Amino acid sequence: TETGMGTNPLLADTDGDGFDDGIEVSLGNDPLDSANRPDWGDLNNDATVNIADVLLATRAVQGLLVLTAEQEAVGKVAPLVNGQPQPPPAGMFGTADLLLIQRKAVGAVNF
Repeated sequence: TETGMGTNPLLADTDGDGFDDGIEVSLGNDPLDSANRPDWGDLNNDATVNIADVLLATRAVQGLLVLTAEQEAVGKVAPLVNGQPQPPPAGMFGTADLLLIQRKAVGAVNF
């Protein structure tokens, strides 16, 4: 339960880092520490954004893969505002997200 974790049950994102508490817990992050958050674009949760993430993103955009809630939470990175992901609260993972994950995988952007 949220009270057992120390998170605020009235807030979806207790530490304000852009990830819902439940997503952070499911990915092994601390929902009370904004510095300990999932890595934007890391669809396979291996602590790096690389070709494996690009391939997963490509399959998702092509409709060949349905992303989990956790993958969608870290994968919805578009648009970037001042170099940081600002995805809308509602919306689907799409081509703009794929392109940004590709750019991050090759080191063209860092968010």
